Amino acid sequence: MLRPVTVRVDAELARLEGEVSRLQDDQARTAEYLGAVDQLLDVPLVHGLSAGSRHRTSRGGSRVICSLAIGDYRSLLSRSALSFERYAERWGWDVVLSTEDLTDGRPAPWAKVKLLQELLHEYEWVLWLDADVVIVDFDADISAEIQSDKDLYLVEHPWLGQYTANTGVMLLRNCAWTHDFLEDVWAHERYIEHPWWENAAVLDLLGYGLEPARLVEPTAHLGHTKFIDRRWNSIELDRPEVPAFVHRGFHDLSTRIRHVTGDLACALGGADPLTAGRDRPARRIERVTDVHRREELPLLLNSLGLTGTGVEVGVRKGDYSEHLLAHWKGEKLISIDPWRAAPPDDYRDVSNVSQDEHDVNYLETCRRLARFGRRSEVRREAAAQAVQTVSAACLDVVYLDARHDADSVSEDLALWWPIVRPGGVLAGHDYRDGMLPEGVFGVRTAVDRFFSALGVPVHATADDAPWPSWLVVKP
Repeated sequence: MLRPVTVRVDAELARLEGEVSRLQDDQARTAEYLGAVDQLLDVPLVHGLSAGSRHRTSRGGSRVICSLAIGDYRSLLSRSALSFERYAERWGWDVVLSTEDLTDGRPAPWAKVKLLQELLHEYEWVLWLDADVVIVDFDADISAEIQSDKDLYLVEHPWLGQYTANTGVMLLRNCAWTHDFLEDVWAHERYIEHPWWENAAVLDLLGYGLEPARLVEPTAHLGHTKFIDRRWNSIELDRPEVPAFVHRGFHDLSTRIRHVTGDLACALGGADPLTAGRDRPARRIERVTDVHRREELPLLLNSLGLTGTGVEVGVRKGDYSEHLLAHWKGEKLISIDPWRAAPPDDYRDVSNVSQDEHDVNYLETCRRLARFGRRSEVRREAAAQAVQTVSAACLDVVYLDARHDADSVSEDLALWWPIVRPGGVLAGHDYRDGMLPEGVFGVRTAVDRFFSALGVPVHATADDAPWPSWLVVKP
């Protein structure tokens, strides 16, 4: 009989061998990808973007995608515009690309206001994209965000502990309010030389302060505004799990050009949105060791034919359940969480919020997942209660993201491992140990102990730091 230490060593060796194999496979794909990026870097990808010109692709519709770049920034637009054109063809938008100087002597970012004002006299809807935005998910329809009572659509991002709206991606309706609003933006001359230019004027009009950036006093304009999902404006400091539009700011021009070109190579190369937009080549997700981030788990499940029933334990606001349902071909996902506050001394974790917050999170989860119909089932109950209604060895996947202390994780492993069918996947989040600012974590200790005793190797995601996931395929 093998000693436990020997089992642990064998499991670790198997894991390391898998990592070496993964790195060797990725090295070849990365070399091919970087070669393609280098070939694209010096190529004018959209012709007709000479200085002072306007390029239009017309499909006779009522919606237009527009962008503008002046001077050296035309190199960005000549690349990102390829993704605009592909997206416009997919969804029937017109495209207008300008290299005209519309600034009236102001800094270049102000030109977008003039172009938007002009196009809103021609189109019912105008989608503005900065020149350093790349569309990486051509099947994501931003029109699905439209509401009858909202005229301006923006994404908010964290800033100094608060949230502030970013105008790098804007969807605007042609109506009297929008025309008046843009007039007011242009009239805010005290922001002409502000580091955020027209974005600062927009924030001011919506009721934000700027030092630090925060919503101070909501205005009537804010009532016409809808803040849409972060995936429509994915920035480096606030990346969503599933980007649709990747926005490459915060760097010098040459770095942005390389990032945009890399995103474009992924997107136009047919990469899944989960593997695009992050400076990496498209990869095949066929084995558990191919999963580098938890966002790629649904790709593994699809590849392995695990498309029956799955469970997520510990749901919070439903973000990851939504991600799984959006990218996994499974028949049903059961999202389980008691949404119940615990005494702080009993459960030290950032997720242990007040009961009022739990109630709000439950309603948010139901709202998020309603669009999936019968494929989604939300259960507000403890895992020990929920597992009793699931047949043994029937689940294709279980993802654990509930309590993170070692004892709780051990209990969840003992509950759910027998319910996963052979060949299925048991996985979980936050593969860490320690007394952390976010709480008490013993996930790694519990997972390693449980599967070492079974002689089953554990794979940890490499690109999810500081919160990696772990994955196991049941023999």
